[in-house]
Amino acid sequence: MRTPLQIASALLCAMLWTGSVSAAGLQVSPVVIELSTAQKNAIISLRNDGATETRYQANVVTWSQDENGQMKFAPTRDLVLFPQLLGLKPGEQRNLRVGVTPDKFAALEKTYRVFIEELPPRRGPVSVPRSRC
Repeated sequence: MRTPLQIASALLCAMLWTGSVSAAGLQVSPVVIELSTAQKNAIISLRNDGATETRYQANVVTWSQDENGQMKFAPTRDLVLFPQLLGLKPGEQRNLRVGVTPDKFAALEKTYRVFIEELPPRRGPVSVPRSRC
């Protein structure tokens, strides 16, 4: 049996509670990660199954529930997530690295959520009008 100190930092839920998830052409795996004093980092694999290049922004927040059972999210610096901005061409796969430093482990288990948001497509080159002198 694991003690709270061994489990103590992170259960990351990307979107669901099963092996992998796909949304709008993005395949994410795994979607549940446990970090401990023995396992201080993990990899989340992202793959673009869509037909176009897509850009994403990833961030991590603390996840808890209030007394009414409503989810509460708050910014955190407990975990390191890299890269936070990435682009994926059709069929391309990249990894997000998630890690925690040992000083963040405590006697209480903490829960976090990783959000991976699709960004708007890039537009063509931006032209800046030149001033006439």
